[in-house]
Amino acid sequence: MQPFHSGGARWQVSRGGGEHAYWNANGREIFYRRGTGLYAVAVTPSMGDFQIAVPKKLFEGPYDTDYGARPDGRQFAMFQTESAPRITQIHLIVNWAVELGR
Repeated sequence: MQPFHSGGARWQVSRGGGEHAYWNANGREIFYRRGTGLYAVAVTPSMGDFQIAVPKKLFEGPYDTDYGARPDGRQFAMFQTESAPRITQIHLIVNWAVELGR
C-alpha cells in the first residue's frame, strides 16, 4: 500500500502475496484474494503512518475475482465460478438488422 500521488512510503499488507485488493467502505480495512481465499486486514492511520494488523482469512471458495462488501464487512457479493455453465458454442449472427426488419 502506498499513497496514490506520491512515491513515498510503502506498507506491506498481505503475507505471502495477494491480489484483487479492495478497500472496505469504512476506510479501516482492506480485503484481498490469495488463491481461493478471501482475507481481511485492519488498517489504522497513525500520524502519517499506518498500523497494519495480521491478515485474517475470512473464507475460501471457488469465487470470481470481482466482489463487493457491505461497509460492516460481514456480507459479500460474489459469483461462484464452478456454477457457471461452460461455453461450448458461439453463434454469430451477421446482418442481424436486416433479419430484424423482416
